[in-house]
Amino acid sequence: MEDYADFHYPAYHRALQDDARETLTAEQWLSMANDTKGNFAYQNFLQKRDNELEKMLGGAEYSDLTPRVRGAITNQFEQEAREYKEYLRDRFPGYTGEFGQSPVGIAERASTLQQVTQLKDLISKNPELVDSNEALYAANEYMKLKAEATPLQSNWGWQT
Repeated sequence: MEDYADFHYPAYHRALQDDARETLTAEQWLSMANDTKGNFAYQNFLQKRDNELEKMLGGAEYSDLTPRVRGAITNQFEQEAREYKEYLRDRFPGYTGEFGQSPVGIAERASTLQQVTQLKDLISKNPELVDSNEALYAANEYMKLKAEATPLQSNWGWQT
């Protein structure tokens, strides 16, 4: 995984004011849009497949099936998923088939964890920005609530 530099709000703001940010080309915007469309279509496919599996099982649990039957279902669904991803790559040029992976020619985005870490750093180093920026205010409030809920994870077995 690549390391990302810390987000520096004043530098970002200055780059916007100086019109120094590199803009995406029309082809890059199209690739990003197609990647998003492909991801939505694939997620819908997975949801439909899960619904079909529930109907097929008729109330039984997947874990109750014999390993042989589970293996056959898994192999069939994996093959269908691979074929559908190939179809989506043809249908939506720019679709990567991997959620969170940027299309070719577009810089990789920081992971959610990296983005949250950068937000925490920004807020801790520049607390004055929180009151003047609605997004930072909301992020700060969320992080406070998350910090309160985190100890409950181990008690209840869920994650935030």
